[in-house]
Amino acid sequence: MDKYSGIERAIVSFSKDTDLPWLKRLIKRGYRHCAVHVLINNQWLSLDPLNEQLKIIVHDARASFDMAAYLRRLNLVVVETTPLQLIQDTTFNIGIFTCVEFVKRVVGIRDICIVTPSQLYKKLQSKS
Repeated sequence: MDKYSGIERAIVSFSKDTDLPWLKRLIKRGYRHCAVHVLINNQWLSLDPLNEQLKIIVHDARASFDMAAYLRRLNLVVVETTPLQLIQDTTFNIGIFTCVEFVKRVVGIRDICIVTPSQLYKKLQSKS
């Protein structure tokens, strides 16, 4: 288990659409929003950074629950990942705080070139 975050497992989900009309022109269809679902102390939490709030759901499901299958049934694209040990340094993390930036910080990705959900998906696919 990662000493920094306590996250045992993480699943990143990608939704195919968005409620924000202006994003439909800017972001690739199929990867318009992302969220992260983490297993901490045998409990699944969903962390969904929305435009106006951070939606947190504590699931009534334990570690044995197949969260990835559940998310796929909701028509989401999912990537299971292992959170990285965050490097404790003094560099400043610059970036607009989007859903992508939020998920990157939760799973420990430090790459300023990843700014869209599709870029994050590709990075996570190459990591697994």
